[in-house]
Amino acid sequence: MHFIQLTVTWKNHVFEYVPDRIPDFPVKKFEKVAGDPFFVDESILVYPIVGFPDEEICEASKRGNQEHLSTFSSVNRILQQRQTIELIPLTHAFYDYKGQDYNYFVYGMDNKVYAPKYPSSCSIL
Repeated sequence: MHFIQLTVTWKNHVFEYVPDRIPDFPVKKFEKVAGDPFFVDESILVYPIVGFPDEEICEASKRGNQEHLSTFSSVNRILQQRQTIELIPLTHAFYDYKGQDYNYFVYGMDNKVYAPKYPSSCSIL
């Protein structure tokens, strides 16, 4: 009796692009929050996004699509592709505390807060 052992490995290859428009806010913070799915395209092969009002998003879609096809189509079998545009809310707030100007950001659907220069008001006596 003979048999052949077959090992199948499934992999997800992810290309993410976040436009960096506010230099004071670290883009890495967006990785841990959810957004509102604005556009979802899922098929065996997806086409780059065209006609979106933000040309930077169209270019990133085109670049990601080309990168994915050139990198993986020759050595792997592409079973499914998905591209999504998520709208992640970001609010930049400014305030004054004890005569000093500060700011903070509220981001994501969960309203997470990032305060780069939070005034320390706790003191141990």
